[in-house]
Amino acid sequence: MKPTFGHAGYPDVAKDYLYTLDDLKNIEFDLWLSSHASQFGLHEKHKPGDTYHPEAFADRKNYDQELENLRKDYFKKLEKK
Repeated sequence: MKPTFGHAGYPDVAKDYLYTLDDLKNIEFDLWLSSHASQFGLHEKHKPGDTYHPEAFADRKNYDQELENLRKDYFKKLEKK
Protein backbone atom coordinates (compact mmCIF):
# COMPACT_ATOMS: atom_id res chain seq x y z
CA MET A 1 0.00 0.00 0.00
CA LYS A 2 1.51 3.31 -1.06
CA PRO A 3 1.07 6.16 1.46
CA THR A 4 -1.06 8.88 -0.10
CA PHE A 5 -1.76 11.48 2.56
CA GLY A 6 0.36 14.52 3.18
CA HIS A 7 0.49 18.00 1.77
CA ALA A 8 1.95 19.79 -1.21
CA GLY A 9 4.94 21.13 0.71
CA TYR A 10 5.94 17.64 1.91
CA PRO A 11 4.53 15.02 -0.46
CA ASP A 12 6.52 12.15 1.13
CA VAL A 13 5.43 12.82 4.70
CA ALA A 14 3.34 9.63 4.92
CA LYS A 15 6.18 7.47 3.63
CA ASP A 16 8.67 9.13 5.98
CA TYR A 17 6.32 8.75 8.95
CA LEU A 18 6.01 5.00 8.35
CA TYR A 19 9.79 4.77 7.98
CA THR A 20 10.14 6.45 11.38
CA LEU A 21 7.63 4.12 13.03
CA ASP A 22 9.45 1.10 11.59
CA ASP A 23 12.84 2.44 12.67
CA LEU A 24 11.67 3.17 16.22
CA LYS A 25 11.06 -0.56 16.75
CA ASN A 26 14.83 -1.10 16.63
CA ILE A 27 15.82 1.47 19.23
CA GLU A 28 17.39 0.14 22.41
CA PHE A 29 16.86 2.33 25.45
CA ASP A 30 17.24 2.41 29.22
CA LEU A 31 14.33 4.75 29.92
CA TRP A 32 11.42 5.75 27.74
CA LEU A 33 10.10 9.29 27.91
CA SER A 34 8.45 11.48 25.32
CA SER A 35 7.38 15.06 24.88
CA HIS A 36 3.79 14.21 25.88
CA ALA A 37 3.23 12.62 29.30
CA SER A 38 0.23 10.64 28.03
CA GLN A 39 2.38 8.83 25.44
CA PHE A 40 4.40 7.03 28.11
CA GLY A 41 1.90 6.94 30.97
CA LEU A 42 3.68 9.45 33.20
CA HIS A 43 0.70 10.05 35.48
CA GLU A 44 0.27 6.32 36.11
CA LYS A 45 3.99 5.68 36.61
CA HIS A 46 4.80 8.62 38.86
CA LYS A 47 2.39 10.28 41.26
CA PRO A 48 3.16 13.48 43.17
CA GLY A 49 5.08 12.52 46.30
CA ASP A 50 6.38 9.20 44.90
CA THR A 51 9.98 8.37 45.68
CA TYR A 52 12.52 8.44 42.86
CA HIS A 53 12.23 5.21 40.85
CA PRO A 54 13.52 5.53 37.28
CA GLU A 55 12.95 1.81 36.63
CA ALA A 56 9.25 2.67 36.18
CA PHE A 57 10.27 4.26 32.88
CA ALA A 58 12.17 1.21 31.59
CA ASP A 59 8.97 0.06 29.95
CA ARG A 60 9.66 -1.73 26.68
CA LYS A 61 6.25 -3.41 26.60
CA ASN A 62 4.38 -0.09 26.79
CA TYR A 63 6.74 1.46 24.23
CA ASP A 64 6.11 -1.36 21.77
CA GLN A 65 2.35 -1.13 22.36
CA GLU A 66 2.37 2.62 21.73
CA LEU A 67 4.26 2.09 18.46
CA GLU A 68 1.77 -0.59 17.42
CA ASN A 69 -1.13 1.76 18.18
CA LEU A 70 0.48 4.48 16.07
CA ARG A 71 0.95 2.03 13.18
CA LYS A 72 -2.71 0.95 13.39
CA ASP A 73 -3.82 4.59 13.32
CA TYR A 74 -1.55 5.21 10.34
CA PHE A 75 -3.04 2.37 8.30
CA LYS A 76 -6.59 3.37 9.25
CA LYS A 77 -5.89 6.80 7.79
CA LEU A 78 -4.57 5.19 4.61
CA GLU A 79 -7.75 3.13 4.26
CA LYS A 80 -9.85 6.30 4.41
CA LYS A 81 -7.91 7.95 1.57
